[in-house]
Amino acid sequence: MEIRNENFVLEDEDKREIENIEPYIENGGQIFFALNDDEQVMACCMIAPREDGDWEIMKFAAKGIYTGTGRAALA
Repeated sequence: MEIRNENFVLEDEDKREIENIEPYIENGGQIFFALNDDEQVMACCMIAPREDGDWEIMKFAAKGIYTGTGRAALA
């Protein structure tokens, strides 16, 4: 796994969650990918249900060339 960003530090908790993602998926979590016209990944995010019924954005990442462009916006 390679994550690089000038404005982001991958902390130990992030690493633990990313390396042990199965429990989040088993409990209803979902991962979404934004693809460009060539089907290359521009961005991805993971959401997971919270105990209070709300959803939490757990992780979000976008390739640097797409950051701030609005190209990965959900329709």
